[in-house]
Amino acid sequence: MKHRILIVEDNIMLAGQQKKWLEKSGYEVHTTIDEPGARKRIKSEYFELILADVRLPEGDGISLLEWMHKEKIDIPFIVMTGYASVPDAVKAIKLGAKDYLAKPVQMEELLELIKDILLPNALIYGKDKDLFRRNSPKMLEVESLARTVAPFDITVLILGPNGAGKESVAQRIHYSSDRREKPLVAVNCAVIPKELAPTLFFGHVKGTFTGADGNKEGYFDLAKGGTLFLDEIGTLSPEVQAMLLRVLQEGTYLPIGSGRERKVDVRIVAATNEDLQQAIREKRFREDLYHRLCEFE
Repeated sequence: MKHRILIVEDNIMLAGQQKKWLEKSGYEVHTTIDEPGARKRIKSEYFELILADVRLPEGDGISLLEWMHKEKIDIPFIVMTGYASVPDAVKAIKLGAKDYLAKPVQMEELLELIKDILLPNALIYGKDKDLFRRNSPKMLEVESLARTVAPFDITVLILGPNGAGKESVAQRIHYSSDRREKPLVAVNCAVIPKELAPTLFFGHVKGTFTGADGNKEGYFDLAKGGTLFLDEIGTLSPEVQAMLLRVLQEGTYLPIGSGRERKVDVRIVAATNEDLQQAIREKRFREDLYHRLCEFE
């Protein structure tokens, strides 16, 4: 039995091309041009996947997804748009979209994504790395979220218990992003003494203090152009939290002993096994830092 896919796209020529391509790959494909038409077909027919444009002549892909969420209609959903934006991407993913693709959509990429979604036992591979050797639907969902948020240069907060693969998720985000050719620097925040944190994060210049025999690069220097993965961020002391918050707010940092500020050029991906909301209530974690970190959670 063929998998049934619904394409919601007002560009009839594009929808026809996608329909033809997917049918050649063995799928049964149906099309509609607007949100009312999509709602009607979703309520009366059986589909295993929906591909929807954001901008439609009546309604849009995000509001269609919101309607499905309210109606408790659980069908895998892929958003396609020529007007990619961070707020739309975050909203779509929080509503349950499997992915958010910028047009022009590469059909090979789309076919691979559809295969991953419709074959939940498939193994997921990162770039030159076996990052997601899991076959559970939950790990497949996490993989999809990581891949979707990767192209958007926003901070990401990963929550989960020890051993849940949080670093693998950070790796997937990095290697799927435009920063993949630059360093991925992983830092275990649990072992950072607050006295050494400024030097470790920002580096120092020669002669700043006794024993500073040369310039030293900090984490922000080492990860320049790439991704800085801050694991167990919930363990940072209040002083270090304040220091990190200032850097995220101002976008600059100052190596110890230097008079010249440097521009932050890293993507922050943070992770923790702590309940940060509880930590905020107990005054152990800054609420303003939490909101800075979780542009996507």
